[in-house]
Amino acid sequence: MTTNADLFLKRLRASEFLHGLDESALRQIAESAAWKVYPPNAVIFWEGDNESNLYFLQYGSLKAMKTSPDGREQVLRFLYAGEVFNEVGALARKPNPATAIALEESGCGFSRAMRWTRFCWNIRRWRCRSSKTWQTRSSGWSRSPQIYR
Repeated sequence: MTTNADLFLKRLRASEFLHGLDESALRQIAESAAWKVYPPNAVIFWEGDNESNLYFLQYGSLKAMKTSPDGREQVLRFLYAGEVFNEVGALARKPNPATAIALEESGCGFSRAMRWTRFCWNIRRWRCRSSKTWQTRSSGWSRSPQIYR
């Protein structure tokens, strides 16, 4: 039988943003997740809040939106079952750039920030590896064709 943690782990493995993290870090995130059901129009988190949880939308749909000072809404994206979201808020620990709202009854798993000590250590190692890979790849873009002879 597949558990919620197994579903979350499967989605974390498929997340491009988290690609390269080791299995134990991904498993720790998935197994520490709590689960909550949001009714239609419920706010998952507000723009400007410090939200450091990583979310997995198990079922339902959400919208991520910004609100202008005059009250107009701009939908940034729609989220559907199976998606992982709030990667940037969870990793950067900065105020959320958008508000997430349930469009219908939606079940979400979220990994609580207090469980992230080991995960953050793995992220630092991952960023270092990613940064070196990026520098290696991008350094070739600025070279003149003569270097490649």
